Amino acid sequence: MKKFVKILSTVSMFSLSIFHAQEIKVLEPYYLKDGKLEQFEKATAKIEAKAIGMGYGGVNNYLTIFNSKHSTVRFKNNEIPKFYIELPDNASSESITIVKADKVKESKTYRRFVQSGVSAGGTKDMSKYKIVLPLKNTENRVYEIIIPQNLEAGEYSFVISSGVQYDPFANPMEKKLFCFAIEP
Repeated sequence: MKKFVKILSTVSMFSLSIFHAQEIKVLEPYYLKDGKLEQFEKATAKIEAKAIGMGYGGVNNYLTIFNSKHSTVRFKNNEIPKFYIELPDNASSESITIVKADKVKESKTYRRFVQSGVSAGGTKDMSKYKIVLPLKNTENRVYEIIIPQNLEAGEYSFVISSGVQYDPFANPMEKKLFCFAIEP
């Protein structure tokens, strides 16, 4: 048991020292591959609103990445590496969510991530598309992002809340996403 704890603490110290050896950007998630930090696919998504069922099904708000059907960063379902992010002092774990891409026709050439939705009765339950991620503090504002083990296959994107990554020069109709895919 003592040997296991010693090995585990050595691995933890090694992975944390990687952050000091490489320059990482605040509010950008990374994953650990072969002892190195790797970046997720960065994409700019347009914010869209789309009526569902001629408006009777309400309106969904999407983050759409055009001319890109699949993420270049792909993981096998049972081989998901550890994810990390550095947060500023004013951020919290609620600032980071994963959003699952909506299914679109095979003939389309875009990915569409459901952000929110409203109907005549008020807001729609979008919990099947959004996952709030717990964070585990590792060192000075660097957090391990705890990924659920039961993620189903599909396209995913990290969405950082706009209050945390406010940029007065950014287009308000666009959002920066960090994408990856889970393969069966």
